[in-house]
Amino acid sequence: MYDEQIKKNTQNLIDDFRTNYQEYKKESEASIETKLVEPLFRFLGWTDKDFKKREQTQREGKRGFADYTFYIGDKKVFFLEVKKIGVPLDKEADTQVVSYALSKSVPIAISTNFEELKVFCVEEENLDKRKIIVFNNPEEYIKNIYDLLLLSKSSFEQNLLLKKAENLGLLKKRISIDKPLLEDLIAIRKLIADDLSS
Repeated sequence: MYDEQIKKNTQNLIDDFRTNYQEYKKESEASIETKLVEPLFRFLGWTDKDFKKREQTQREGKRGFADYTFYIGDKKVFFLEVKKIGVPLDKEADTQVVSYALSKSVPIAISTNFEELKVFCVEEENLDKRKIIVFNNPEEYIKNIYDLLLLSKSSFEQNLLLKKAENLGLLKKRISIDKPLLEDLIAIRKLIADDLSS
């Protein structure tokens, strides 16, 4: 799964961010999305067809608009909330994106201002324990490249992030629909057979 090109592209993005930090601090949230966040996720294999911007959703019972909703096919796989450089994520972004994910039963939520990036498993009830991955600065994208790769499209296609959350005890174990269905059919068959024989 490791790709040297992803690492190189990400490092170039970080270098640009550090070189032009004062300029990025003046940029709007929309600009941070298009200049930093979208390129990062493109490096990870996502295309413009894989996400919707400003999709209407619910937030604590009210209508809201998620910055990004990412899909694999027709299935929502995570919400992403973006803030401006310097805006603390725990001020609003974290609770905002978690509430979007909870309202749609999507297990993964991500908040970022590019300086920081947090990945949450919303099935964990304890807010402090919900974090699966935290990057405290952009340099950690490279230092913890394998964690970054868990955010790739390929990883989501293989459910690798969900498996990590499961292993951490943050996610209910997923089972195939086939197994419960088969067990139900066997139980029904036995009931019918018992009924016929009596």
